[in-house]
Amino acid sequence: MSFEEARTAARKAYGGIEQAKQLHRNERSYPGLARTLQDTRSLRHLRKSPVFTLTAVLMLGWELARPLRFFQSGLYEQSRDSHGSKATA
Repeated sequence: MSFEEARTAARKAYGGIEQAKQLHRNERSYPGLARTLQDTRSLRHLRKSPVFTLTAVLMLGWELARPLRFFQSGLYEQSRDSHGSKATA
């Protein structure tokens, strides 16, 4: 087998050079980097629309604080008492 035939056979068996380069990049790259860059772009979009950002942050804060308001208001104890389960403490 000549050198050119061997090279052709190796390329057929291994795949194209660009394909091998891409496989190597995929294995060696940090996959979170692409996600981080995408998150950065998303933050840039949020900065460009401050009304939407403010609304979203307020809504998330309100909904995440709901369980705290429920437990602090005493409604949790009232609902437990109304169902017949008494606190053991």
